[in-house]
Amino acid sequence: MLKRSTLLLLLALFAHLLSYSQTTYLFVGSYNAAKDKDGIYVYRMNMQTGQLTKVCTYAAILNPSYLVLSQDGQYIYACSETRTAGMGSVSSYVFDRKQQRISLLSKQDSGGENPVYLTVDKSGHWLVNGNYTGGSIAVFPLNADGTIAPGVKVIPFTDHSIDTGRQKTAHIHSTVFSPDYRYVFSPDLGADKIRRYRFDASQSQPLQPDSFVRAVPGSGPRHFTFHPNGKYAYCIEEMAGAVSVWSYADGQLDSIQRMMTHGKEPYDFYNSADIHISPDGRFCMRPIAVMKIILPFIVLVMTDVLPLWRISQL
Repeated sequence: MLKRSTLLLLLALFAHLLSYSQTTYLFVGSYNAAKDKDGIYVYRMNMQTGQLTKVCTYAAILNPSYLVLSQDGQYIYACSETRTAGMGSVSSYVFDRKQQRISLLSKQDSGGENPVYLTVDKSGHWLVNGNYTGGSIAVFPLNADGTIAPGVKVIPFTDHSIDTGRQKTAHIHSTVFSPDYRYVFSPDLGADKIRRYRFDASQSQPLQPDSFVRAVPGSGPRHFTFHPNGKYAYCIEEMAGAVSVWSYADGQLDSIQRMMTHGKEPYDFYNSADIHISPDGRFCMRPIAVMKIILPFIVLVMTDVLPLWRISQL
């Protein structure tokens, strides 16, 4: 029973969920390399059994690899990781619950090649995205009707690290707001850094580069998240397969722990993908992506003494 409940929680954490009057919808992005395949999927989810029922799909987008909902849940924002030069974009959609369909609202150039992550500030006025191949972060105003205005700033980086195959230049892999929305943290896989930016939603240029902390050389930091209590932050390292743990206070990250999340297999066998903390703060979960297959989840159990204690594999 515990295992089943945990699986349902993990499923919920890996796509965006939204409840409308007792109905919970699951919004799923994808890699649809062939343009005639669907890209965005909407499911109705039974939160008691975990059963999914397809509601509708949207096909006219290439590789919508990451989705996020607006703060009020009315709009869907997607990045299009086209893997084609000059084609990266961010776009917005509305999901009509009565007619059960998705409609395009707007589309903007992402400000760099292969956008892979995007997030919305708590005011709902700004969208921040990270461009992997372009090694940059971009900021877009959001209009009240859900449309995305042209970007107001692109911040590029050209740093590199020790792996000559994958770290020849910067690769921004996620953009995550701090709990108080005063900062954005952005793991850079190519430079082995977690970058920090100051954020002020009241300014016309809300995002300003500030500082960074260094990750272990060759580790390839990818995704980043905060504990519900706001005191800890966690970063999944794609290339090393480890989770690094940081204490957090007023924009400051201090390293306190690093735990490998695999056994004796060569570290490059696993490509760690994402990381989430359960709402009760007791579990840290991350999937493993290998050769485009999602392997079983790794669950790291929290304790009161150390942020991470032991590893369980589902």
